[in-house]
Amino acid sequence: MNYKEIKAVKGLPLFGSILDYKSDALSLFLNAARENGDICTIRMGPESIIFINNPDWVAEILAKRMDFFVKSPSYRELELLLGQGMVTTEGEVWKKQRDNARHAFTISSLNTLIAPIKDIVTNFSHNTVLDGHRRDIFKDMLDLSMNIALKTLFGQSSSDINRHSVSIALENASDYVIKRLEAIIKLPPNIPTFAALKFRKEKSVLDRQIIEMIKNHDHHSGKDCLLNMILENETDHDEIKNQLLTFFLTSYETIASAATWTFYFISRYERWHKIIKDEYTQAVLEKTNDIFELKYTNAVINESMRLLPPVWSFSRTAKEDVTIGEYKIAAGKMVVISPYCLQRHPDYWEKADDFIPMRWLGELYNHKLNRTFIPFGAGPRICLGMNYARMVLPIIIGEFCKRGFFETSYQGYPELKAGITIRPVKGVNGVWRCLADNKGV
Repeated sequence: MNYKEIKAVKGLPLFGSILDYKSDALSLFLNAARENGDICTIRMGPESIIFINNPDWVAEILAKRMDFFVKSPSYRELELLLGQGMVTTEGEVWKKQRDNARHAFTISSLNTLIAPIKDIVTNFSHNTVLDGHRRDIFKDMLDLSMNIALKTLFGQSSSDINRHSVSIALENASDYVIKRLEAIIKLPPNIPTFAALKFRKEKSVLDRQIIEMIKNHDHHSGKDCLLNMILENETDHDEIKNQLLTFFLTSYETIASAATWTFYFISRYERWHKIIKDEYTQAVLEKTNDIFELKYTNAVINESMRLLPPVWSFSRTAKEDVTIGEYKIAAGKMVVISPYCLQRHPDYWEKADDFIPMRWLGELYNHKLNRTFIPFGAGPRICLGMNYARMVLPIIIGEFCKRGFFETSYQGYPELKAGITIRPVKGVNGVWRCLADNKGV
């Protein structure tokens, strides 16, 4: 077969595009897609990766031909933080872990979490949404997301742990992993550099807190937490710890990121605030499906995650030579897929860079676009916590919008940083304007 040549992104001698990646990865990949088409190579120092931005080819890699690909070496860096949980494992180990945890994320299991989540969000919003108060919504969403994760995963309140030490440990440990992902030359993590020793200290803080919460779990009654459901199918303590650490870290930051960017877009397009407030106020939310039927709230969340998905990229490595379209991907080559870029593909999305929630509603909604909307991944490895996130996010957005409007002065996006998630470099700052009936409450 005569294969087509894959275009290459122009980069610097020796460094390739690694400096652009470190300074603005989102622009690097988006420009690469729009200037070179649906497939191109990007050199990162001595290595090059293949960037794919075609929904049919993405479906082949993640679903139809997933057996030809494995997690890329970058996931070894994530394993330093997450351990051998579902995000980092492969094959039979991954299948066993997913099967053991699947029950915890069924609709019926999630139904039991609605009431405690609503209580947490309501109490948090009452203390946060105060008229005229300036807030960093990203910091608030990190705090709220941690409260929710502690309750839904472990059945414990934020007062049961040292939240400050956990927050600092999470921040520092994540930064270490991100820097290793960006590095051209990586020292083995077991070499006792200052950064590696600091990371081990932070990781031990996280591990101790997770283990402590598992031990304390027997002292907490009720079954409205995911740990109870996981314990029904898993008895190995290391396995339980790795799974809970994975769920905790991934849900904590991804939900905070998604909620932050949704509030940002609502602040820019104020008419959606009243639409969400009215819809949420009138809704009776007793079951997860009731939340899924909040059509306007979910349209706004979907459009926010389309433009700024929490997890902006993931990667695979070809196990053997494989043909994708008219191109050959050699064994050992890393393939990068970016929801951020695919969900802005101008061939599939009209006015791809514009915030248009109506595209998710009624006759304007095109079901064929589902294959280009992958904020939770796709295929058999699609995020197991997808329905959990889709339950939590509307509650957060609805409860806060019910109390007030988050007013910002941004003319464009705040400065963005593409790490494990898309984060604001300097927060997302604004002022809460409470509705008349909530002022002074």
